[in-house]
Amino acid sequence: MERAAHFRDEGYMMDFFGSGYDAAERLGLLPDLEAIHYPIGRLTFVDARGHERFSLPYAPLRRRLFSNRHFNFMRGDLERVLYDRFEGRRAIRFGTTVARFEQDQTSVQVTLSDGTVERVDLLVGADGVHSHVRALAFGGETRFARLLGYEQRLKPVIRQQQQAGRRIAKWFVPTTDFTFFYATSARAPRRGRWSRR
Repeated sequence: MERAAHFRDEGYMMDFFGSGYDAAERLGLLPDLEAIHYPIGRLTFVDARGHERFSLPYAPLRRRLFSNRHFNFMRGDLERVLYDRFEGRRAIRFGTTVARFEQDQTSVQVTLSDGTVERVDLLVGADGVHSHVRALAFGGETRFARLLGYEQRLKPVIRQQQQAGRRIAKWFVPTTDFTFFYATSARAPRRGRWSRR
């Protein structure tokens, strides 16, 4: 199931490595993921005025830190790879979420947002950090969330314009824990502005 009504082209770039990479390898997806990988030339760190402080070449980092088992790609590109691979083998429902479920010793009865009721062996909630499925199972996240002493906020301190397309910019803003990823529609060249407004 996918909450969105259709494939999403917008969004953030994903770092893909570790257990996800291992699972993709077992599924035979690595050639498809290599095709959507966005190669990055360098990771560049800039100061508050946008001046480069230092940069690191990506290829050696990928090799040394991840043994070349690392990809960068857009979420929508991954969705399309998975859809193309499994189309016809499993029904994929867009614009649908889990409304409620009941579990017994052998299965789970799931009522979907469109009124459909399904009985399944396993219900997996892969619906993000503020998971609705998790809330249905365990209660609202306010019961479990607690402040760890970190704060993240948007501080527009860099004025920069960047041409996108297959190029992604990432800024680490000094004196904050804020990271800005320039993300655009997959494959669609656009211009974005990071300004003091």
